[in-house]
Amino acid sequence: AMQRYATSHGDPGTSGAVSSWSTSPGPTTKSRLAPVSGDRRDSTGGSTSTGVGLSSRYVGSPTGSNVGALSPSGPSRTPKGVLASRRPMVALNQSSRNTSPQVLDRRPLGDTSPSGDPLSRMAALLQAQDDGSAQQLRDNQTLASALQSAVAELQGLRSQLQEIPPPPVKHRPGLPPFYWVPSQDYIKEFDVQGGYGEFVTKKGDFEDEGWVIPVSGSMKMVLGGIYRYSIKIVRKSMNRPQLQFGIHGPAHQKPWRLITTSRCSTSRDDEPWHDRPQGDRSVDAGSIIHVQIDCTCRRIPFATLEYALDDGPYEIVFQDIPVPPASYLIPVVSMGGDGSCVQVMPI
Repeated sequence: AMQRYATSHGDPGTSGAVSSWSTSPGPTTKSRLAPVSGDRRDSTGGSTSTGVGLSSRYVGSPTGSNVGALSPSGPSRTPKGVLASRRPMVALNQSSRNTSPQVLDRRPLGDTSPSGDPLSRMAALLQAQDDGSAQQLRDNQTLASALQSAVAELQGLRSQLQEIPPPPVKHRPGLPPFYWVPSQDYIKEFDVQGGYGEFVTKKGDFEDEGWVIPVSGSMKMVLGGIYRYSIKIVRKSMNRPQLQFGIHGPAHQKPWRLITTSRCSTSRDDEPWHDRPQGDRSVDAGSIIHVQIDCTCRRIPFATLEYALDDGPYEIVFQDIPVPPASYLIPVVSMGGDGSCVQVMPI
């Protein structure tokens, strides 16, 4: 579709210059400027408009012919889609403005009393604030007195509780570090008793006189740890009082490290017994033997075994106990006479 637009400088109904362009594909592509009364041309032949406003009007015919001049007295029509000119803003009459200051009346409707003036309202507002502050102060004083009473009551209760003697503390005895476990071959030779399996008693004399058989504890001593336990010689057999303590390997295999209670002599594996360097010493019934096995192997590449009798000092008796990384050691006692009894002491 062919459209033409023109821009006119000036208000509707006033004179002005009109410019038009044709976008139709016809032979006439651009129309010349048409002179209109009130125009004045510059030195280049163009027209200069003396209008004030800006408007857009539809001019020309849809046939692509030259655009004719608009008559100043002709009616102004604005086609659909084209903005109409805005009316010029009318200046306010300065004389019509009320330049005197105005005070807003915030009194309620129907209130014409003099107390509605700003000073009176300000005084009433201040008085209300003073009343609220006084009420808050009274409330705070009441709360403070209540807190003081509560604190005094708590202090009285605390003094009463301090006068009551505390109940006696019942110290729970420690548990033994292990319990006794007879081997499958000698399960009928021993009797394990106690709430934690801490007592072991030899039942009957062993069939081979001059021999003792072992019973082990449940504790497994591995490489890197330090292990301590105490055993008490509850009683010795009247007929065969021989009794030994020390360590074995897994399933009572080697290494064997044993100390006898008759003379405190020592034995390694299948070697003969060796006397105590400080002289013979007997461990009687009722004595407590404290044993410590150091498997850290920090000073030497072997575990060490030392023991102390009752409150005496520790004696190192073995410093060559091998402890393979995948193996462990077990505590043992060996008995052969009927009625011999050993107890693992709680820690």
